[in-house]
Amino acid sequence: MQANTAFNTGVGNVTGLLPGFSIYEGKASVSPHSAPQTSADYDFSAASAAWLLNTNPGDANLPFQAYRGVWNATGDWKVGGDGDPVGNLSALTSFAYKGSAYDSDLNGSASGTFLLGPGTYSVFVGGNDFTNYGSTNKFGLNATLNVAAVPEPESYAMMLAGLALLGSIAKRRKAQ
Repeated sequence: MQANTAFNTGVGNVTGLLPGFSIYEGKASVSPHSAPQTSADYDFSAASAAWLLNTNPGDANLPFQAYRGVWNATGDWKVGGDGDPVGNLSALTSFAYKGSAYDSDLNGSASGTFLLGPGTYSVFVGGNDFTNYGSTNKFGLNATLNVAAVPEPESYAMMLAGLALLGSIAKRRKAQ
């Protein structure tokens, strides 16, 4: 999988932009919702706030907005929507961290290769603009996702059996 090419979509300079992406196993809840949930999953729902405060008890005195959301670029996290039970954190949508990459050589792109098993995955693309932190400059990231299936061992066995069968047929024809 690759995320490439930082580009400027507004006014200003992207000199300090460091693009990156993280891969998780899991998918956020979207419409239609399963009861009791009544909205899509989002950072500042009561259930998401409860999960975050439960996983960061030392920060319980800070207002929830100070956390800037539940997303964790290099670890597992959970998120919920309106109606999700605040006391039942296991009912929330889980994202299991599988890997990440960032622009380590300051060339404007981040890329990585990851071996992922069967499942549902989410890719979160983002970046930090350290040079212009706090400014109103706009920027964007372009992402390209390349996925290649890895054959199962059974596929190789079937291919070898097929080649053996073709070889025996060719040998019989040659012998006739």
